[in-house]
Amino acid sequence: MGLFMSAAERKRENRRRRRRAIREVMNAVEDTRMKCDDLRKARDAAWESARAALREKREADLQRQLAAVQANDATLAKLNARLAQLEEVSRQLDCLDTDASLAESSELLSKFSSVSLPDAVDVTYTPVSLETMTEQLATEIAEGKTEAAPAAKPQSRQAAAISAVKVEVSEDPSASKWVATKPDEVRLADVIGLESAKAVVLDALVNPVNHPDIYQTLRAAPGTGLLLYGPPGTGKTLFAKAVANEMGMPFLDVKCDNLKSKYVGESEKNVAELFRAARSYGKCVIFLDECNAILSRRDDQKVCLVEQFLVELDGFASSKDSQFFVLMATNLPWTLDPAITRSGRLSEAVYVGLPERADRQKLLELSLADTPLAPDVNLEKLVEETDGYSGADLCAKGGVCHKAKMKAARRWVARRGVLDKDADTTAWQAVEPITWQDLEDACRETPPISQTAADLVRRNREFASGGGFK
Repeated sequence: MGLFMSAAERKRENRRRRRRAIREVMNAVEDTRMKCDDLRKARDAAWESARAALREKREADLQRQLAAVQANDATLAKLNARLAQLEEVSRQLDCLDTDASLAESSELLSKFSSVSLPDAVDVTYTPVSLETMTEQLATEIAEGKTEAAPAAKPQSRQAAAISAVKVEVSEDPSASKWVATKPDEVRLADVIGLESAKAVVLDALVNPVNHPDIYQTLRAAPGTGLLLYGPPGTGKTLFAKAVANEMGMPFLDVKCDNLKSKYVGESEKNVAELFRAARSYGKCVIFLDECNAILSRRDDQKVCLVEQFLVELDGFASSKDSQFFVLMATNLPWTLDPAITRSGRLSEAVYVGLPERADRQKLLELSLADTPLAPDVNLEKLVEETDGYSGADLCAKGGVCHKAKMKAARRWVARRGVLDKDADTTAWQAVEPITWQDLEDACRETPPISQTAADLVRRNREFASGGGFK
């Protein structure tokens, strides 16, 4: 078609193709960098788990985690080589004259297409042996160090970009994607409020796991999972971590959007890999945050994984040495598919609402504990004025208490700016407390969730008061 173009048309077409190629290459570079970052995090988590397994003399877990480190190293080597190729193509596109011939543009576009293929990058890769990594772990434990795992290095990026040596690298997708961690040291006793939810969890999950003999004698099977629903910022994720700690199990924290893929069949494959990874731990807790992203009613979304999820959930047979539990959280419980919430699938559905007055007082006292307060601060009045605020509105970074502390800190810094540290030692060290005005201003600057998401709060409350899923 280019044979019938005028010179001006050729230039316009050339510029258009060049802009498109640069945009596609930069998107591919950014996507590859994000994958590298995710792999490094998974690798670090596997290394930490391996250290714990060696310390506790769990040989099978040690070998599995070190194999995960090896698999991640191999994938990182391939991704780094691919990144080098993409950056080289990007550099050539930047240097390409806007008036270059269509043939030159087409050649670079063809090169980019070959780089985009997932299996087009081959690198010379020498993995670190399991024995070497075990020795490194033992040294770290003996010396009390927390160094990074000894990484296998790929070739230099320029060399990797032109390498034509093909090496077969075996990968364990479940090990590289889904790595269980030990959740933060939080227990149910540390969660303020939610007493009814705690009672449900103890009966359905925690007690059957911690006292199996009692429930075996009574022929009472433990629950399979729990659904937490309610408005944002009410502590559903914190509650799930506390449940995992009470059960003493590894914790797989999964954002459901990460299970979805634009490629046909990939989303279902991701779900299968997730459950396969959970089974590899023997005992495990899976936490699916924002589960409505994949488990909404089957007619309401393009990517629906209800069938695959049910296949995996129903196909697991618990035993003494093999158990896993599914905790799910959502802000939109009414959108979930009925097949997920029917009896026999999940043990309980628990409403996690906004904190009541007594709970808000405990939250504020905890957040402001050991913090200098001015005499005019009235916590009782603050509790009344924060009706409709969530726990995150009050205590999280960017919440009321955090903003009030920042205001006091700014005053303290400003006061020091006009003082001589050596001449005015007493004034320099004088504490700047949080005042009532700081707290009032922070409340005005932080609209509560009951205002910013009023409809969501109302619908969750009405759903719970109407019997929930019963």
